[in-house]
Amino acid sequence: MSNAFRAELLHLARTKAIDVVPTGTVTESKDYLLTLKAVPADPIDEHFANFLFTEDKPVDLDRLKPTQDQRAELRQWRDDLQKDVRKAFPGNGSRPETRIFGWTVFLSNVALIVLSIFGYPGP
Repeated sequence: MSNAFRAELLHLARTKAIDVVPTGTVTESKDYLLTLKAVPADPIDEHFANFLFTEDKPVDLDRLKPTQDQRAELRQWRDDLQKDVRKAFPGNGSRPETRIFGWTVFLSNVALIVLSIFGYPGP
């Protein structure tokens, strides 16, 4: 299961769109039973809920075998999620302060290499 998949499950549980019930003991749960409580308002969340719940029945996460339509919903969710991330992080997806730090480290390394080859111009 991917991190985005897990994060979306946790998000839907936190917003009370789905109910997550562990099967087995709490400390050693073997599986999770998911129940749709409300249709999510956000389109990205709705695509994910449409992927999980084709009927109004609870879903046993361990036994989930997606149909072709469910796979299409999952692809649509992934594509919408990627578009949303690109809006939040324009360009190559990195934040400006990360790029500045990266260039500073790179230029410092170049300066250290040059100084180690040619020596420090001292008195």
